[in-house]
Amino acid sequence: PGVANGDQKDSDGDGVGDACEILAVFEPPLAQGDFVIHPGSKVQIKFYLTDSEGSSITEQRNVRLEVSGLAVGGGSTETYVFALTNGTLRFQALNDPPYYKADFNTRRYPVVAGGRYTAIVYDEEVPIGSVGLVVEDKATRSNHETTTTGVRNP
Repeated sequence: PGVANGDQKDSDGDGVGDACEILAVFEPPLAQGDFVIHPGSKVQIKFYLTDSEGSSITEQRNVRLEVSGLAVGGGSTETYVFALTNGTLRFQALNDPPYYKADFNTRRYPVVAGGRYTAIVYDEEVPIGSVGLVVEDKATRSNHETTTTGVRNP
């Protein structure tokens, strides 16, 4: 990945060769797309990594998870960072596939009812996967149909 190879196929045209592509795949309950939470709730965000052919990446990588959205009080964006280095993101090596997990507790990480938040996984500085979190007052946690993203719950 750190060595340029001009002959390598780049299917999506992003400047990163297919052999170097890494994708984050979210586990349930976030696997279906946008997920509804409410102020005062918590959800475990779990994901694993695959290569461009869908094979699990089993070694720990320098990834981080960022959850961004409307700051309490409005007007600006709040970003919560979950990382291996600060202990807020954990790597579960013994599972198949090995996965990363973070506990997103809206009491510790305040959210705004009616707000949309995005959880983005980064490998170094490259975004490799994302999922939406929709905050509804007194909602039950669930995946749901949304018109803004076209994600539908089966």
